[in-house]
Amino acid sequence: MDGVSRKHGFTLVELLVVITIIGILIALLLPAVQAAREAARRMQCSNNLKQLSLAMHDFHQLQNHFPTAGWGYRWAPHPDRGVGLDQPGSWIYSILPHLEQEGLFHLGEGVGRNDETSLQLLNSNKTRLQTPLAVLVCPSRRSAVNYAVLPNSGAPYVAKPFLCNTLNVGARTDYAANGGEILVGFGQGPGNLAGGVSPTSFPKPGSCTGILYVHNHYSFADITDGTSNTYLIGEKFLEPENYSTGASAGDDQGPFVCDDRDSVRWAAVNSASSGFLAPYQDCEGSTQTYNFGGPHAGSFNMALCDGSVSSISYSVEENVHRCLANRKDGKAIDAKKL
Repeated sequence: MDGVSRKHGFTLVELLVVITIIGILIALLLPAVQAAREAARRMQCSNNLKQLSLAMHDFHQLQNHFPTAGWGYRWAPHPDRGVGLDQPGSWIYSILPHLEQEGLFHLGEGVGRNDETSLQLLNSNKTRLQTPLAVLVCPSRRSAVNYAVLPNSGAPYVAKPFLCNTLNVGARTDYAANGGEILVGFGQGPGNLAGGVSPTSFPKPGSCTGILYVHNHYSFADITDGTSNTYLIGEKFLEPENYSTGASAGDDQGPFVCDDRDSVRWAAVNSASSGFLAPYQDCEGSTQTYNFGGPHAGSFNMALCDGSVSSISYSVEENVHRCLANRKDGKAIDAKKL
């Protein structure tokens, strides 16, 4: 009929075609969006390591050496014992003022350097151990919040300088300092502060070739291979199923306690090839708790002693990884050229 208007609409087939096209476009865009997000997270991880390495440099400038690695896996920080060999807390605790965390560093001070039982010290250290810092967490892995704390072989989370058996959540660190080419164990440290602490309470550094060791410290002068050829701090391997459980032996003590896997990692357990601690991408069902590694595909981030940050392939050759972890083997390898 002429002069009669007709209403036009989509047929069911046309609507299905449009929906299909939109679905295809979304499917094509999602990987690109996810890749962009991961690139941003990876960049933030690299920036975290940069901040940590600069904090180490600032510390060295004031003290003429890098921090000590603390006293052992049972010892938390003591705010009245400075940042030298008398400090039982980890290297991360010692550099807090250089990360704009002076308040967290000084929290609880004034009880006396030999006090290890006061309620003030107990409460301040509980607060400190339960204060997560974004600079210590890789955003590709998890958020900067508190995670579960479990008893370690039936013992409290950490016994000194307080007996803290009520701590059920705590902060975490995704980064570890370079302990050297070959693992040299830390131990649990001295029994108490009463009557002073003897150097014989600690293991000897012996064959330590890294940047940090328990009750010991090194300086730039000790890095004879060159600062651009030696690891300083890097990402550590973790099992994804234990990101939040506290069940991993390499992720149960937190950043401020001197545990020899939570905050320090190595390249090998001995000189044999079978003892190589290869870096790994995070994967379930593994127990590589002494190894470097990370959640990123293809490579992990490592800060070098010159303050730069490099991306190291998980397939890095054994001799290269060992040499970069050894500050004095005479085999200078530039990580920036890998």
